[in-house]
Amino acid sequence: MASSSFVFLTASSSFVFLTATFLILCTLTKATNPGLVLTLVNNCPFTVWPAIQPDSGNPVLERGGFALNTRTHRSFPAPTQHWSGRIWARTGCTYAKNRFSCATGDCGNRLECNGLGGATPATLAKFSLHNGHTDLSSYAVSLVDGFNVPMTVTPHQGKGQCPVVGCRANLLATCPDKLQLRSPPGHGPVVACKSGC
Repeated sequence: MASSSFVFLTASSSFVFLTATFLILCTLTKATNPGLVLTLVNNCPFTVWPAIQPDSGNPVLERGGFALNTRTHRSFPAPTQHWSGRIWARTGCTYAKNRFSCATGDCGNRLECNGLGGATPATLAKFSLHNGHTDLSSYAVSLVDGFNVPMTVTPHQGKGQCPVVGCRANLLATCPDKLQLRSPPGHGPVVACKSGC
C-alpha cells in the first residue's frame, strides 16, 4: 500500500549558509502498514526541546515534550484516528534548583508539556492527520506566534500535491529591535522574534 511522510526542520547542514535545522518526519501508510510515524530530527548545533500540543479532544503525544540533542532524532507513532495539533522547538532550556525553564517556547516550566501551549514567540508546525473520509493529512509552518528557529515540513511518498513548506531562513539577524526577545532579557543575544501581528 502507499505511504507518505512529512519532515519538520529548523535549518539544514545541506544548505550553503549556516543555519540550524529541526526536522519532523511523518510517515503515513494505509491499512496493512503500521500507520503514521512522526520523526523529529534536530540538525541544530544545539539541543532543542520539542513540544507537542494537541488540539482540544485529541490525545497528548509523547507526554508533550522531551529533549533532543543536536544531530539526533526521535520517532513515535501518531494516533490511527484523526489528530490535530502543533509542534514547536523550545530553546535555551535549563534545569536548576528543581525548576525547568526555556528561553523560547516554554510551557509552564515543564519538560513534558502534557497538553499545555508554549510561550510566544516560537515557530510552529501545525498538523491535521487522518482528516475526513479520504484520510487526508495537512501541514503548515506558521510564524503567527513569532519565530525562534528555522523550520520546514517535508512530506515523503505522499499522494497528490505535497510541497515542502516552512521558513528555512534564520530571521533573528533581521528582527526589528522592538520585536526582539533577548535572553537574558535586555542585554543577551536575540533568541526569538515576536510576531508583528
